[in-house]
Amino acid sequence: IFSTKLSLPKFIAISKLLTPDQKRLVDSMGFSYLLDLCCESVPRGISIWLAKHFDVKSRTLILPNGSRIVITPLFVHRVLGIPIGGKAVSKRCEDSVKSWICQETKCKGSNPTINELKALFTPQLSGGKFKVVFTLFALSSFYGCASPDYYSAIALPDEINGYDWCSAVLDKITQSIEFYQKTQASSSSATLGGGLIYFELLDVPITRDYQHISLLKFWSTDMIKAFETLDAEDDEHSVFGRLPLKDLSKTIFWESTVDDSMLSKSTRIKDMQQQHFLIVTLHMQNKAFSTKQICWRPR
Repeated sequence: IFSTKLSLPKFIAISKLLTPDQKRLVDSMGFSYLLDLCCESVPRGISIWLAKHFDVKSRTLILPNGSRIVITPLFVHRVLGIPIGGKAVSKRCEDSVKSWICQETKCKGSNPTINELKALFTPQLSGGKFKVVFTLFALSSFYGCASPDYYSAIALPDEINGYDWCSAVLDKITQSIEFYQKTQASSSSATLGGGLIYFELLDVPITRDYQHISLLKFWSTDMIKAFETLDAEDDEHSVFGRLPLKDLSKTIFWESTVDDSMLSKSTRIKDMQQQHFLIVTLHMQNKAFSTKQICWRPR
């Protein structure tokens, strides 16, 4: 869970090479938000600190300042924009499905590696096979492997968007944190979602030219490093919690903002003003300088 680079750069590189038809297929699966990913690494320090303050049984982030935030699938949906509220992703997978995946991906082992999946992307890759390969590639990029736990949900490519991927991701994050808490050993899984949820909760004054943007487009590597620096209590970036948290009702995670369409299929909110700058003002209290501005332009 605490690998800082995972395979995010490979995912970003492939995303840029997809054809318009392939991007439409990604959109049909409810995964188009992922194509906005621009973060190549996740700081190890914040990942470990969050894991130490996460109660896996109640799935609650319990911070030193007394704040308690129950993390739900909605939090994952707001950050990653993937489908929520559909059929549960069953971890049971028949041998016939495993064999079919191996045949489709032409992998040498029992599961396809990320490099084997990456090699399959060509402009000619289309239809159901593209959906299968892309989903496996996304899982490998964010989790470190294309686990058979998810094979049953991609056995029928046209039904991929009908599964509750947000709950599946939250389950994986929780399991990985539990493994770390018991063993203090790193495992290969995604830290991006958990880190972005925490950063979105921080009470940092942000001025946005428009309200609805893809969060993955906003949270670049530099932006994450800036927020990590703001919240760090020490120079080593191993202790955090310096900044206060927002009232949950004033965040993107407030449940009253969910509409019916989100409960059946992930929808991507289109950026309305592509030429505008996003100005983020970070008030650096007790730092070497008082104010820092970060300018961001949508790709």
